[in-house]
Amino acid sequence: MLVMSTAVTNNSTQNDAVRVALYESTDGIPSAGSAPATGDTLIYQTTRTRSTASSNSETTSHVARSGLTPGVTYYYYHALAAPSGGTANLVGGDNQTTILVQTMPSMG
Repeated sequence: MLVMSTAVTNNSTQNDAVRVALYESTDGIPSAGSAPATGDTLIYQTTRTRSTASSNSETTSHVARSGLTPGVTYYYYHALAAPSGGTANLVGGDNQTTILVQTMPSMG
C-alpha cells in the first residue's frame, strides 16, 4: 500500500521550524491538539524552517507500507510540532493538505 501526504504549514515566528509527522494507527485519529497515542506508528517525519514568519512551506511524502493485516482498519494523520518555538500551523485551503491511501497491485 502507498500512503501519500501533503501538508502546507507555517510557523508564527521568523526562523522557527515546523515538524510534520505522518502517523499510522489502528485505534483512530486523536483529537486536535492531542499527542499521538502510544501505539501509533510514526511512518514519516521532516522539519522545515522558513526565514519569514508565517511563510508557508509544503511537505510531501510517499511511504510504501507492507505487512499490514487484512481486515484491520488503518488510520493516517498528520501531527505538527514547533520544536524551536513559535506556533506550528496547518494552513491551506481545499486539496492543499491531504492524505491519500492507495493499494498497490501484487507483483507476483
